[in-house]
Amino acid sequence: MRKLEVETTSDCNLTCYNCNRATRQAPSKEAVSVEQIERLIGESLELGWPWDRIGLSGGEPTLHPEILKIVECLGRYRSYNPACTVTVVTNGFGDKVQSVLSRLPAWVRIRNSGKLSIAQDFESYNVAPIDLAEYRNEDFTRGCHLAELCGMGFTRHGFYACGPGASVDRVFDFDIGLKSLSLVTNRSLRQQLGRVCRYCGHYKQNHGAPTTREQVISASWERALEHYRQHKPVLSLY
Repeated sequence: MRKLEVETTSDCNLTCYNCNRATRQAPSKEAVSVEQIERLIGESLELGWPWDRIGLSGGEPTLHPEILKIVECLGRYRSYNPACTVTVVTNGFGDKVQSVLSRLPAWVRIRNSGKLSIAQDFESYNVAPIDLAEYRNEDFTRGCHLAELCGMGFTRHGFYACGPGASVDRVFDFDIGLKSLSLVTNRSLRQQLGRVCRYCGHYKQNHGAPTTREQVISASWERALEHYRQHKPVLSLY
């Protein structure tokens, strides 16, 4: 609860197979606004929330048209909490991305995965555990390793227990993003995990599931993605 991944935009210039932000499977240009980031910072200061790390991710975060303004906003937060690390999580692909990275201030850390292809060794994000007999009696509220590794997720729709869980919500239309930092508790995050983890392929890593380079999709995701294509969900905003 002291780490946050901000999905600045759902747009991406690669859209890899099995992307856990569903950039290929459920493409979208959705993006957080500078005003939402300013509100996030305001809430953090009001509540004295001591973020250890704030990551700017995507999609591809450098495609956000106001990414430098977002970084500037986070710089103001760091003036109150200098211990907070701000990281841009990028695929590093293409001249446009590299141009934006070159303009980031020195205090911003860059985590560059250096991708050159849409085929990566990813977990089967779109194979829902609930579609597999061996997972149907699981306690999904316990989550998986990503909640601990990366921390909470934040999108234009609010706070989530993790970033991949936010993308489950974006496709499945649960509309369960927490609309205020004051609503973030262990209980509220566990409740979210109970809704989204049954559809998130990362959960299978609790049982050592293998990675894949091919796009794989199970029945629950097939239905949800078909609905997404026909009636794109409109979730409430943070």
